[in-house]
Amino acid sequence: MTIKSILMKALRLTNGYPINTFLGGKGIILCFHRIVEHTSLHNSILEITLPALQRLVNQLQANNFEIISIEEIKGRLASKNSKKFAVLTFDDGYVDNYTYALPFFIQNNLPFTIYISNSMPNNTALIWWYALEDVVRKNKHIVFMYRQNKQQYSIHSLEEEKNAFSSIRNLILSLSSAEKELFLTYFFNLFGINIQAYSKHFSLTWEQIKILSKNNLVTIGAHTKNHLALSRIDSTEVYSEIFESKIELEDMLSMPVNHFAYPFGSVNEVNMATIIQVEAIGFTTAVTTVGGNLFAEHAGLLHSLPRFLVCELTSKFFLNIMLNGTYAYINNGFKLLKSF
Repeated sequence: MTIKSILMKALRLTNGYPINTFLGGKGIILCFHRIVEHTSLHNSILEITLPALQRLVNQLQANNFEIISIEEIKGRLASKNSKKFAVLTFDDGYVDNYTYALPFFIQNNLPFTIYISNSMPNNTALIWWYALEDVVRKNKHIVFMYRQNKQQYSIHSLEEEKNAFSSIRNLILSLSSAEKELFLTYFFNLFGINIQAYSKHFSLTWEQIKILSKNNLVTIGAHTKNHLALSRIDSTEVYSEIFESKIELEDMLSMPVNHFAYPFGSVNEVNMATIIQVEAIGFTTAVTTVGGNLFAEHAGLLHSLPRFLVCELTSKFFLNIMLNGTYAYINNGFKLLKSF
């Protein structure tokens, strides 16, 4: 048993308390993707229901976290205000950010941020993860060629379905951008699925984004043109993905777009070269998905802010240890700040 697992077991015995420790720093940024009526089997990590979101907000407020806008974070990190804060963000640009999130946040009078990948409203996003879920749910036998090798999956149980989804998902994630587009077209054509139709079904429209942007509770941020892993493309393309995303959003919304989220956002996709480009393009802040709490030192690290992914599966216990800082401290090798 590792030190990490021993400490996590000890934390479970106390349900993650106490909340207010120095490890929790000044605050926290949380990352959501979708709000749904019912979570899916294979993509639930991207989803949260309204009751679960309400419970999460209640838990934040019960522990005296003030929910603030991303616009306020620079000032709060630099100030001596001791009240802890939370920033709630959504990635990509799913249509339910308009149909479900907006009414929820208006009802609760809470600010939130949506980071838009332009490929969503432009209907060029390849939302293959939901298409893949449909394939493994509807087919008992899946056969396809991959790099001249036949791949076969027989699905007669829930476990086999989960294994097929996970295996094919990992294969797709391993592909370069050029390979991925060719493979996805070939793969989904085998099952009579129009992958482009998923973009229209799941994505915000430009008109909806314009309505969102006019609400004073909503901040629209950029999330690149095509949601590519920036570490896997050359520096010129990285600049284009970031800069052109910002420019198109500003042109469409007639307002400045000052905040950015790195696609995928882990240490595998974010490095110092990209962070420098994001700052040079003129964003005020940029968020990763490297889990961590916010400290005064982050006032000088505004373009590599940590953020926790949360979803329907995030338990009260795990939110507690995110809030009090123990989860990130243990997970990041007993360091308060993660460096790039």
